Amino acid sequence: MTRCRHTGWLRVATRDQTCIMEGSDRAQRLLDSLPRPDSQYPSTLVLIGNATKRVAMQRLGVDITRPNTTRSHGEIHLSIAPVGASSARPTLVADADIPPHKRLGRPRKSTLCHEVVARQLSISHGESIPSAMPSTAVELGDHIYNRMLLPFADAVCFFADDIGGVEAVAQRLASWLDQSAPSTSLVRPWLVVVVNGDEEDSTRSRLLQSVRKRTLAHVSERFHGVRVISLADKTPKSLRRHLRSLRWDILSNELSYMTETKRVERVLASCLFSATHLAALLRHAAEHVGDAGAPPLDFLAVSRLDNPVAADLPAHLARFLTHCDSVDDLKRFAVPVIASSFMLDHYPPGMH
Repeated sequence: MTRCRHTGWLRVATRDQTCIMEGSDRAQRLLDSLPRPDSQYPSTLVLIGNATKRVAMQRLGVDITRPNTTRSHGEIHLSIAPVGASSARPTLVADADIPPHKRLGRPRKSTLCHEVVARQLSISHGESIPSAMPSTAVELGDHIYNRMLLPFADAVCFFADDIGGVEAVAQRLASWLDQSAPSTSLVRPWLVVVVNGDEEDSTRSRLLQSVRKRTLAHVSERFHGVRVISLADKTPKSLRRHLRSLRWDILSNELSYMTETKRVERVLASCLFSATHLAALLRHAAEHVGDAGAPPLDFLAVSRLDNPVAADLPAHLARFLTHCDSVDDLKRFAVPVIASSFMLDHYPPGMH
């Protein structure tokens, strides 16, 4: 893995009364540093919180150390979990926070070890951010997380007590749901809410009820399912250390199960990407996250940006089909040839 200790990838800041997005090459360098990026297919785990999140990351083998200890609104850091980093199924960990303050930071000083590009968030109707995008720091962070995390995530884990409780989680979820769909993909991540107390079923019901009070959109529009996991410690002191460790094991096992189910789903949907392709898609998404009125991320369209479909393809196919004199010719010859051409992505005139 890279020796650089910086883990920051995206960060929103203010400069000269405008909002900018600072994007580093962290994603590219991190994924390129895997042993076999062309044949390794990462799962993406999103963790949102601070103190409890850090414990969870430590259990994944990822330590948050200086200079990476704080997170602002809309700030995303990336790491690779050491366990499985050499396997075909590494885990990319994206972590963020929703701090209690309502402000954005100033631009970071440039570093020698990372390329950082600052882009002004698109201007619409004379504003420094698009009119469809809320202007508060918290809601701007919601926009970044919705556009940059949900399309790639296999599981999104909120540590409720870190960010103000279940009601705060519901507020952020409602904000995400009220925004436009982040991608055209039908693969939706799992939603996990970790609490340090309370009963899991009642907390889940309270969470969903609170979301319904804030938006007409349903959680199922963006998430495959909702799971609340309690780390509550209500056992005798003599058993607490063992049982609290057990609760953490339950969380870890649940996240592993969720990422594995999403992996299978992505295979079936043809959107399980190698580390090389994932890095390119993340780079494209980061370059357009602030565009006013940007359409949802379309993985297929992005993959063909450098190899667009020929503009004359319909005319070429029509000319080709004129050589078929019967339905039998269509079934036995034309359809297989066209299908093979599409599958091989190779259909210039004269190929066949």
